[in-house]
Amino acid sequence: MVDIETLSTLPSAAIITIGAVMFDPRGEDTEESLREHAMLFGPISFESNEAEGRHISASTMAWWLKQSPEAQAGLFEGDIVPLRAALERFRQWVNNASPAPTRLWCKDPDFDSVILSDAFRGMNLMWPFKFWETRSVRTCMELAYPPGGLRGDFPQIGVGVAHNAVDDSIRQCLSVQHAHHVLDA
Repeated sequence: MVDIETLSTLPSAAIITIGAVMFDPRGEDTEESLREHAMLFGPISFESNEAEGRHISASTMAWWLKQSPEAQAGLFEGDIVPLRAALERFRQWVNNASPAPTRLWCKDPDFDSVILSDAFRGMNLMWPFKFWETRSVRTCMELAYPPGGLRGDFPQIGVGVAHNAVDDSIRQCLSVQHAHHVLDA
């Protein structure tokens, strides 16, 4: 599972943090057990994003100013790294995983996966996933809880801070696992 925080919504968006968790979509993890498998790649320097021509949007910056102080702090906590280093560490983490991941889950692959793969391509780095390996958390949730369906609304899963890449990744893992259990029942 991958979640990113960015400074734009374009495919060329500046990437500030990458949160990732190895998980089994049909597993029965807890927030704590997923945290043991979670990684944060970043915070990533604004300067390295700018040097690579990554896009920064005024409207996205204004949106960030409306987020919680905890979410904002997550953009700057820890040692700031260049974009290339964060991408290389992410790729190494994926490539060294055992068992090897066979899917890339994102809440919305049209956002997270597209932006990450664009950054990899722009820096001539090998993207560690094939296009057919991406999966959507939103689609999985809608299959388990279709709008107007008999099961009602998808239950809210509270984990950490909204718009913190690691916390969002963990929340999304738990959502996928919950949806699979509903669909498998």
